[in-house]
Parts: sequence; structure tokens; C-alpha cells
Amino acid sequence: MKRADAGKLADLILEELRKPLEAGEFYDRVGGLEGHGKPLSDLLAAKDRQHRRVFYLQSEERWFRLFGWTLAKALMLLGLLVGAAFFLAGGRMTADQAATMIFGASAYYVVVYLLSLRRTAKNRRKIEEVHAEYRSELETLRDDLARERGPDAGKGP
Repeated sequence: MKRADAGKLADLILEELRKPLEAGEFYDRVGGLEGHGKPLSDLLAAKDRQHRRVFYLQSEERWFRLFGWTLAKALMLLGLLVGAAFFLAGGRMTADQAATMIFGASAYYVVVYLLSLRRTAKNRRKIEEVHAEYRSELETLRDDLARERGPDAGKGP
């Protein structure tokens, strides 16, 4: 890797340490580096790992939100169907049976929703851990680059 590219790579690492870039912008910036080498491949691998882990954890949270709304819509439909069946049954279904059916579905929905909130909070903690691990990897890469390429390659504020 050329010394100028090492400096650009060090600048990119420092920028990532200050405030991580979005994946697309990051890969556009890396595309401008001409040299290939271990520091660059290590940086790409670290960014890819961080991006995939965060994407998975965030997509799970989004899926829970969508799933919760899907369950709520199904519960509302069940309530409407039970209400219609109750009135159409003309006395063959008791109010207790109808209430029990709606209560059971509601209880199921509440349990799933509460468990999803717990899981989402756990995933948010995991995302923070992933960011901390990524930051640690970047600091290691910066230090390695400074040792290999000279004292100016890894300097920053």
C-alpha cells in the first residue's frame, strides 16, 4: 500500500472512530483507495461484520413490530367474528364462552408483545456491544497501521 493511501486509510479509520459512516458511503470512500493490503482488507472485514450484526438485530426489532401489529389485527378480527357468532347463535353460545375466547386471544397477544419488548431491549444492548467491538477493532487497525506505515499514518486528534 502506498504511503498516501495509508494516510487516506488512517483518515477513514479516524473518521469511523469519531462517527461511523453509513455502509454505502463507507464503501464509496474505500473504493477511492488504490492499494490493497492487509490493513484495508481488515478494515473492510470489520465494517462488514459490524454492519451485518447491527442489520440483523435491527431487522429483528422491525419484524417484532410488524408481527405485533399482525397479531393485533388478527385479534380484532377474532373479536368481530366471535361477536357476530354470538349474535347469530341466538342463545346457543353463552356470553362466558365468547368472553373466554376473546380473553384467551388477548392474553396470548399480550404475552407475545411483552416478550418481544424484552427481546428488543436485549438486542439494543447487543447493538451497543457490537459498536464497542467495532470501535476496538478500528483502534487496533489504526495502531497497526501507524506501526507499519510510519508515525504519520495513524495520527489524529
